[in-house]
Amino acid sequence: MVIMSANNAVEKTTDNIVNTLKNHDMAQLEKVLGDSFPFKRHFLKQGDHQYHYVNEGQGSPVVMIHGNPSWSYYYRNLVSKLSQNHQCIVPDHIGCGFSDKPSDDEYDYTLAKRIDDL
Repeated sequence: MVIMSANNAVEKTTDNIVNTLKNHDMAQLEKVLGDSFPFKRHFLKQGDHQYHYVNEGQGSPVVMIHGNPSWSYYYRNLVSKLSQNHQCIVPDHIGCGFSDKPSDDEYDYTLAKRIDDL
């Protein structure tokens, strides 16, 4: 799959994005995403970790929860459309997207923990 920037001048592959995420290089990730993910980054402290979420628009809330492995980028097109009339809240689970990526020793990667985080 190829992702085009808003002006279609630069092609980016999803492999580029995935590799950048795996390397925890958030500055590089911002460059790779370009205009395809234009949302303000919000963070809150979840235990010892930074928890990222998108919060766009106003109106009735729509909460979008991604699966594993995935992240808020998956919902970018829905957020762009729905945020015109709704408040779109899209968290990145710990270990995903712009949230911290602790080791297995530092975080309990279980469904119960994911539910508790929300």
